[in-house]
Amino acid sequence: MKIYSLLSSKLGKKYIYLSAVVGMFPWVSFGLNEYDTQPWFLILSLPIIVAALFQNKPEERSIFAFLAFSIFTILCIDVMYVGIPEVRPIAVYLSLGGAIILYSRFSQMDAEVRIRLLLFSNVVWISYALIQSLGLDNILPLVVSRTSDSRGVTSLATEPTFYALFNILEIAIIFKEKSQVQAKTKWSRICNLLIALSFIEIFFLSKSAMGILILFFIFLWYLFIRHQIIFLIALMFYVLGLDDTIVNALSSLEAETRPLQLAQDLIKDPSALLLVDQSINQRISSLYISYRASFDDFFVPHGSTIFQETSAGYFDSISWMTNPFENNLILSFIGSIVFEAGFISIFLFYFVFSKIFVNPGWRIRLFWLGAFVIVFSTAVPVGLPLVGYYVVAMGFRGANLASKPV
Repeated sequence: MKIYSLLSSKLGKKYIYLSAVVGMFPWVSFGLNEYDTQPWFLILSLPIIVAALFQNKPEERSIFAFLAFSIFTILCIDVMYVGIPEVRPIAVYLSLGGAIILYSRFSQMDAEVRIRLLLFSNVVWISYALIQSLGLDNILPLVVSRTSDSRGVTSLATEPTFYALFNILEIAIIFKEKSQVQAKTKWSRICNLLIALSFIEIFFLSKSAMGILILFFIFLWYLFIRHQIIFLIALMFYVLGLDDTIVNALSSLEAETRPLQLAQDLIKDPSALLLVDQSINQRISSLYISYRASFDDFFVPHGSTIFQETSAGYFDSISWMTNPFENNLILSFIGSIVFEAGFISIFLFYFVFSKIFVNPGWRIRLFWLGAFVIVFSTAVPVGLPLVGYYVVAMGFRGANLASKPV
């Protein structure tokens, strides 16, 4: 039996569902290795990627073409610079493409099936986060966790930031899935519950400053799109000077958590936050250098092995960059794709934007476009399966920011 016929069978649909479940836990190692991102989803998604090659589905073939061109180009450049190809770009780009193709197949099933998956995932993630907060995670070590007392828990991610980013992507997917079910039904209420739980996880469990900052910028973007008057009043309030009572109250609190410390630094001197917080400085520097180097080199692909060398060349000319990079890891999804794949990345972004512009009404499209840029300018891993789920979910129609399309 041909592989694409097998995936269309009842057994094939169960295989797709199992793969989608595994994609919701990309960092879970079960204590088998010391790597951050695990290979389980990539292994399961390979038959789905191969099936896409032999099926006459233009959307899936376009993703396969992007993968083939990107991986081939990056490997050729890596060989040219270091003599041996890097395994990382093969793995992360195949995982991204596999997730897009898989969720495209998964989206052909009932929305209730996908919401059940999101419910199961959310319950597992928040349960393990609570176990970590009680200090019991040593009993069942599932991930390589990196955090500290001043930061939140990581749950089934490796860092609190990734835990928050995972929840932000999940909120967007759940919001779009909610548009696929009838309002005021059990499944609609479950979606509302999952969104509320995800916010709780970001603010009270992960306590990620980056996650909270992303939500803040998305909220500002929403106000700018839907409530310009409120946005302008808030802007004037900030420009003319924040209320002294609020400033003094926040500044007087003991900064026991990193988000609170950053909030205090932001109020004291917003422009200095870039210099005060090393993590934010590295992320902004990473994004800036990846864009600037790509622009300076006319969007010629750079591969995955020369970012550290490239950034060193810009270090002296960037006064606000505090430290040079110690590896080739680019702390931005968009920056990584643009720097490594160059002009080839336009095919992926065209695919993403075509999904976003399916939504009715220019305000809705503009909101999702801005939210995509805000979220994916940060250190979202390129090979994170949830990214592929997110891209496909953006093409679901029905969710509105207004009562009707505008």
